[in-house]
Amino acid sequence: MHAVIIGAGTVGKATGVGLKKLCHTVTFVDINADTRTELQQTGYNACTPEQINLTNCDAVFVTVDAPTTEQGIDPTNLLAATENVGLHLQANEGDNFPLIVFRSTQPPGTTRNTLLPLLQRASGLKVNEDFGVAYWPEYLRAATAQQDFDQPRIITIATPQLDDPSHRYAARIAIGMNTDIHWLPLEAAELQKYCSNIVNATKVSTFNWFRLLARKLGIDETDINHIFEICVESSESLWNPAYGTRNLGPYRGACLPKDVAALRIYAETAGLDTSLLKAVEAINREIEAGG
Repeated sequence: MHAVIIGAGTVGKATGVGLKKLCHTVTFVDINADTRTELQQTGYNACTPEQINLTNCDAVFVTVDAPTTEQGIDPTNLLAATENVGLHLQANEGDNFPLIVFRSTQPPGTTRNTLLPLLQRASGLKVNEDFGVAYWPEYLRAATAQQDFDQPRIITIATPQLDDPSHRYAARIAIGMNTDIHWLPLEAAELQKYCSNIVNATKVSTFNWFRLLARKLGIDETDINHIFEICVESSESLWNPAYGTRNLGPYRGACLPKDVAALRIYAETAGLDTSLLKAVEAINREIEAGG
């Protein structure tokens, strides 16, 4: 396979290097001259966005950054890269079927409602007839991005329709990576990536909140760490991965509602911000009300 990687940042570089390890031909595309030079000096093909050539290209991975601002995601780089790919699709002189793969974390509906139409407008071509589109979220940690790409726990891929030409071309790329592949609709895959990240963030903040409370109580750091070690064994949500993920309604019973409320009141008297617990209670009330 010949793959073009648009954006040679953390995700793009890990993707391209990983694909080359699988014996694919890789060309990096980046606007930064120093990045291109560094790649070329280490034996990789690298060019500017204007120099893209999609003739005989099998896959284009769009891995540019999409930072968050006060208004939400800033799609400037993503839109520019997508339009540029579309224009080069128009100039493609081969009889190949390039698969355009988006990897950015982006709001549900972005691929179907924004990126796919932009590709078709810029190229004058039709998805699943002249080229394919897929959303392939990345689960890469910054410190271990290459290892995470080379040895993925799972792969999630979405295409406009199940078993469409895009799906079949994406499967050809992913099957060789020797891991479980999950297929989702485009919007579901985009939401799943946010779910994956927000669960991590929520867990970190939950334990940081308890650490703040424990410190206010004068509990020693060694004992705080021991508390959390015990929680790994005592809290079902930590030893049962499926806990809370099934559609079983709000939390009820003799313990959870009263204990969340009691700890919130206690923490407030200790002068600690209880926004986290208030949010937990508010979401539960909404589900109870049929939300």
